Amino acid sequence: MRPGTLSPKKVSQNYIKEGGLGQPPKFDDSIDYYKEFWRMYLQNENLVADIDQTSHANYKMSRKIFNTKDFYENTLIPQILTQPHKFLHRLRQQQHQQRLILEAKERQVRQQQEQHAQGLQSLKEESALSLKKQQSKRKKHLRRTAGEIDRTFVCPYDGCQKYFGSEGS
Repeated sequence: MRPGTLSPKKVSQNYIKEGGLGQPPKFDDSIDYYKEFWRMYLQNENLVADIDQTSHANYKMSRKIFNTKDFYENTLIPQILTQPHKFLHRLRQQQHQQRLILEAKERQVRQQQEQHAQGLQSLKEESALSLKKQQSKRKKHLRRTAGEIDRTFVCPYDGCQKYFGSEGS
């Protein structure tokens, strides 16, 4: 069971009314005191575990604070005071490295944008080429104009004197 999952409940109102925290409560036949003992025991164990976790976290944080103070007091500040040119040189180097990193990231973003734009352009070109290829794959029909068609057939309907022809005729 994880510490803190059982939180202690507030002291019952009857207990407070019956005499406060300094006196034990009156005996009650309806309460199973054995279960109450173990319930309180587990609550106390969880509280102790929570306190232990909190104290450990506080200890770790105080060590971090101490180490940071120690670094500044014993390493960084004396170095700045005794050798400011080295400190400033190191600071400029870090700033330069950060600038280079930012420029590299910006270049990478620009390249990605250009590649994306080129990809879109190439997709447009590919789709136009594929459309032309599809159109060129169709069989071209050489057709005669209306003036070139021989109209040698007479319309079969009674009273119609029109002549017609077909391209295949």
